Amino acid sequence: MSGYHVVVEGKTGPDDTMAANVARAICEAYPGHPWHVSVRDGCIIVKHMKVSGKWGQIGHTNDIYSASNLKQIAVRMAGEFLERAGMTRGALSEGEYKREVEGIPKKDLLVG
Repeated sequence: MSGYHVVVEGKTGPDDTMAANVARAICEAYPGHPWHVSVRDGCIIVKHMKVSGKWGQIGHTNDIYSASNLKQIAVRMAGEFLERAGMTRGALSEGEYKREVEGIPKKDLLVG
């Protein structure tokens, strides 16, 4: 099973680079999941595109102080989203998508 991610370009080159680094980190930690990563206006936004295109995890770029810290924060953000969705941290298991996700209204879910 192959995964994919989408990196949405930010307003600046550094935003693009940070988004690519975030996507790389979470795809290594949680392969097979369809991640959407956006960096803009000082925010890092991570979404799971089989769960919701509207809702995800958000972090702030001013909380990043090193490349290893960026990776740690990215993996934590994506992992927390998986837990909220009742999914296991790690590679995607087929059929693992849930019909309810903590904190997301049912109308905004892509599954179900």
